[in-house]
Amino acid sequence: MMKFSPPRNSGLTGISEDSSPGLVGGNAHFNEEVRRKLKSSQTFETAQPSAKLARYADLRYTKFTINGFPGEKHAVFVPDNLTLSPHVFEQICLALDKEMPSMFLKGVSSLCHPTKLSTAQLRKCPGFSPLMSDVRNSLGIKQKGNQIQDSDISNKRLVDVVDHYLEKKLASSISSIALAASRTNVWTFSGPQISNFELLLQQHIENGETDAFRMVAVHMQDKAYMESTTARQLMKDLFDNSQVISNEVVDSFRPLLLQGDLWDPTINKANPEFAEHGYEYWSFDSLDQKMINGHPITQWPWPHADLFVLFYREENITGAAHADVDWEFSTRTRLDEEAVLFAPEIVTPVGFVFIGAPYCWQPQMKKKLIHAVKLANPIVVLDNTPNVAKQVSLFVKVLGNIYGRNALTACRPFLNDERGAISSNQSSGDLIQAMSPAKIMKHVEKEFDSSGMNADERLTLSDIVGLLDLVKRRPQAFKEIVCSVDPLRDSAEHTISQLMSVFTSPHACARELNSTELQRSLVLKGWDLHLRLIRRATNLRHFATAMVVSIATLMMLSTVLAMIRIWLKFHDVLVNGGGGDLLSEGSGVDRIALSDPAAIANEQQMPHEELVNILLVVLPISVLLLMTIQGSFQIAQSWASYHMGASKVVAEIYFFLGGVAPYDQNPGTNQRRFLKRLRDMVKRLSVSGIREEDLVKSASGEQAAASMDLEMLQCEIHQSLYGIEPLCFPCRKVRDVLRSCCGGSAWGALLDGPEHRDLAAPVNAEVYMEIRMAPLKKFYSDTVRSVSRLRMVLYCALMLVICVSVGLGATDHFSVWIPVTLGVATFLTTITHWMTPPEVVSALNSAIAMLQKMELRWQGSDIRENRSDVTKQRLISATERMVLTVERAMSRATAVPEA
Repeated sequence: MMKFSPPRNSGLTGISEDSSPGLVGGNAHFNEEVRRKLKSSQTFETAQPSAKLARYADLRYTKFTINGFPGEKHAVFVPDNLTLSPHVFEQICLALDKEMPSMFLKGVSSLCHPTKLSTAQLRKCPGFSPLMSDVRNSLGIKQKGNQIQDSDISNKRLVDVVDHYLEKKLASSISSIALAASRTNVWTFSGPQISNFELLLQQHIENGETDAFRMVAVHMQDKAYMESTTARQLMKDLFDNSQVISNEVVDSFRPLLLQGDLWDPTINKANPEFAEHGYEYWSFDSLDQKMINGHPITQWPWPHADLFVLFYREENITGAAHADVDWEFSTRTRLDEEAVLFAPEIVTPVGFVFIGAPYCWQPQMKKKLIHAVKLANPIVVLDNTPNVAKQVSLFVKVLGNIYGRNALTACRPFLNDERGAISSNQSSGDLIQAMSPAKIMKHVEKEFDSSGMNADERLTLSDIVGLLDLVKRRPQAFKEIVCSVDPLRDSAEHTISQLMSVFTSPHACARELNSTELQRSLVLKGWDLHLRLIRRATNLRHFATAMVVSIATLMMLSTVLAMIRIWLKFHDVLVNGGGGDLLSEGSGVDRIALSDPAAIANEQQMPHEELVNILLVVLPISVLLLMTIQGSFQIAQSWASYHMGASKVVAEIYFFLGGVAPYDQNPGTNQRRFLKRLRDMVKRLSVSGIREEDLVKSASGEQAAASMDLEMLQCEIHQSLYGIEPLCFPCRKVRDVLRSCCGGSAWGALLDGPEHRDLAAPVNAEVYMEIRMAPLKKFYSDTVRSVSRLRMVLYCALMLVICVSVGLGATDHFSVWIPVTLGVATFLTTITHWMTPPEVVSALNSAIAMLQKMELRWQGSDIRENRSDVTKQRLISATERMVLTVERAMSRATAVPEA
């Protein structure tokens, strides 16, 4: 079982000592929620004291089943003057042998029957036309042209078939949502007031097609329950059968069987529509209508839940051994949500499923949706459902074009004309900035007629502007946590995959920790420092390579010239002095040369002897001078320091963007620590030309990193890190011209380069795998192949030279050239050790094996584990340490000081 860790937005640590004793300290949002509910609950007939944290021993437990409903159910009873803390809720989960939920999922809709969800405006919208055409064809209704006729919209037979078809599609989508929830340990959460979400979900629960864990939290003495004799007796039976909760009690408890008469239309005649139609039909769509009275969906909590958290009012009897339930008490209103002192967002993040409805008894769906976007709650909006859900789905799909392959072409109709021409190289963030709210609003109004909506629920231009501002501040969060599901078009596999990504997003309910301008400025300055270090390191590398090659070449030339001079003299003596007698006599060459006047005369007539003599003096002196310069200036060591410094800056940037230690504190502390570590790195490396003032400039746009072209910045970084060569300037111009010519067609997408990501955006495990680990694996694989190939070529050349040297030694006439072949062998050995050091190949192979191992583990893990903070920290820490090991092997900088 997974160990519980407090949720990101939880500050529940103890009891506050402010003017409201008993409230939870450390979380103002929770305190405000409890105070709001207490203010309402204390207007009951008998006011209760302020809510305190419940202890585990204060709770009672029972297990039960309901006749006609599948599965065993658990009920936990909580006094209504207490509230559950995450710690106590974790104990409940442990007793039930359940993991703590990773998220709660709540439905937002109305009580309109699922077979009456479509509206005339929805049936006329273009997105609904395929369904209308299919139904029309199945009924044999002829269509004139492609336009939907008004007579079709009002055709009762056609509308009934469309409504039933839409219900089946919505139920299938809700089933996919429940399946994605079960795979990601997401629980559904319901209160006293249920909606279409629960009604559609229970269709598949009854068929045994979903296993998502479901929780309900209500007040046991709700007025709606206490008005029903049957429901009141069921509650009494449950409480009378309960015991003080403990792990042993839960394990050994025998379930109580409750009769299902309340949900049997042949027995429960309190509601005429339910007695006649059961759950197949009802006419009400809000709680304030008379036809809802006596319906079982208002007389008891949602019976398909697995866990019932039931709050109750205790009876105050002096001297009693234990408090009993005050059965004379009932809440002030029916289905009173204010009486439930449980805030699910304190336990875990809360997501929402928005299902449009023709009418909502609480006209706040738009307000709830926009508020959820502000709080970064995961949101699932069902497209092709009425009113605001349809409008928001259109908005989400417009923004979804930004992340497509041919983003500029898809987004062009929605770009602001006042910004001028938009380059095709712009990133997704730049496209969001260029979006025109007015054009998006016009598109929404064109696709869906909002004339039948309430004015308060209609999406307006100001709402579009506000949503765009939220997206601009947190583009990655909006992309990952807001999802539009089309029940008419999306397949189950695609829906489940998309929803699992939403439910496991690390941005869920997370604060805007890394979206400030200061954050962006610091990261861009870090990249700027890396580029300047890598440029200096590249120059030093070239210089050091030139020095090594020059020294090796000059030494080889000195040996070659010396042997040529000896060979020329030796050859001249053989030609002028009789080679056969000389060789046969075995007398010294110098003695014959000195005694032969002709040889002396010929020696004086050699045209290049003076030049050779000079070179034989200059070349050794040059070698000695270059070696002195190399040793004095320590060029190789300077290159190693620059190279390792640049690599460590990259590691610090990814630690910072990923929130990995030491950057796992609050934003201000992380930013100060990042800046300090960059400063210390510059100081310890003693880098000339890198001033500390460059790191503390204001983010006014004056620094080079923030003002330079983002495409060029990304290309230069990719070239330095992964060896990806950018297009040359003429090629880029040709590409831009071709793209402008065919940008409006599908061919324009073929000219698009890789997606330009925000280099200063926070990274999660998935993004890190895509932008860091995958390019590293490819780069290391290419590098090890090229290094191995070059090493093999050099070794083959060295073996050839050695073979030639052996062949020369086998003959007396050419043995004089053996020192030349040895000089060439020394040259090749020097180049081999400098260009292809053996430890580099070993380090690269180890790095590739490690990356493959992490990739296999990633592919074998579920999405919850891959998106966890532990996985992110493990991937970033291990990869960056591995990169530093490889770079240290490349630069032979084992003694470079840590920054």
